[in-house]
Formats: sequence, structure tokens, C-alpha cells
Amino acid sequence: MQTADTELPPAHANQAKSTLTDSNTVSTLPSVRKAATETQALVVPQPFRAEIDTPTDWPTVLGPVILGLAALWFTWRNHNLQVGAASASYRNAWLQQLRTAAVDFAGAAVELQLSCMRDITFMQSERALSLLNRVYAGRATMRLMLDPKHESTLLLHGAIDGVLVHMTVPSDEFDDVLNSFERRAREVLEDAWTDIRQELSR
Repeated sequence: MQTADTELPPAHANQAKSTLTDSNTVSTLPSVRKAATETQALVVPQPFRAEIDTPTDWPTVLGPVILGLAALWFTWRNHNLQVGAASASYRNAWLQQLRTAAVDFAGAAVELQLSCMRDITFMQSERALSLLNRVYAGRATMRLMLDPKHESTLLLHGAIDGVLVHMTVPSDEFDDVLNSFERRAREVLEDAWTDIRQELSR
């Protein structure tokens, strides 16, 4: 029995080839896609990191900080000196005013005492009235300028009152009360001068 090879018409042959080609292409596509996906998964861009290992230049880093701190300290010091100088200037003016009031008070009291010893009618004169005004003005000035809470101030107030009691009558005790006033006033003035020196030395 003979088997005859059947030849397909040209149109059918081309169609068969096309079918085989499409089949091979379809079967190949998943492999290509998978390979492309794997390639993309493998090639992932990484961020660029540049590290430069250099020694720290501490003088350059700390220099501005030290200069800034030094400038801040000098500014603070200058401010304190100005405040201290202003305070010392005010205290010095206060000291001069207190000294003037004490000297005028003592001078007027001494003149009243001597005048009363020479003339018992002196207290009726206009000059006596002028001296009394100076005495009481000095007393009021010192009382207003001094802190009544300080012990030295209280002692000075007592000495002032002693002068007022003995200045218009002849008395041997006048010299003692006047010396007491001068001593108390000197103590107050010395304390004030000590405070001025402390203000200037800060």
C-alpha cells in the first residue's frame, strides 16, 4: 500500500507557517518579560554618598567662639564699670552735699553760741534769726539724706539734737556736744566714702 505525500496548497502552507511562528512568539513573550523584569529588579539606582575623611581644624572652629565669648565678657565688664562709675559719681555728689550741710550746721551753731555768750539779747536780732535758719536747714538736710535705720545715722541724730539744746545758752557742755556731732558726722562720711571706693573697684 503506497502512502502519498499530500502537499498543501500555497495559501494553506503560508497559513500554517504563520500559525507556528505566532505560537513560538507567544510562547517566547513570557520569558522575555520575565527576563526584563529581573533585569530591572537587579539594576536599582543607589544614592551617591561621598565621604571625605579630613582632620578637624579646631583652631578654625573654636576661634570665632572664643572671640565671641571674649567680646561678650568685655561688653559686660564695660557695662558694669559704667554703672559703677555712675553710682560712684552720684554717691560722691551726695557726700559733698552732706559734708556741706554738716559744716554749715556746725558753723552756724558755733556762731550762735559765741554771740549769745557775748550778748544775752543776741537771740532777738535778725542775725540770730538768719543763723537759726541755717542751723535748722542743715539739720533737716542731714536727716533727709541719711537712712534712719542705720545705727550711725541714729547716733548722728542724737548729736545734732545735743547741739540744738546747748547752742543758744552759755554752757560748758557745748564743746562736748559739738565734738560728738563732728565725730558722728565723720563716721557717716567715711562710711559713704568706703561705699564709693567699693563701687569703683567692682
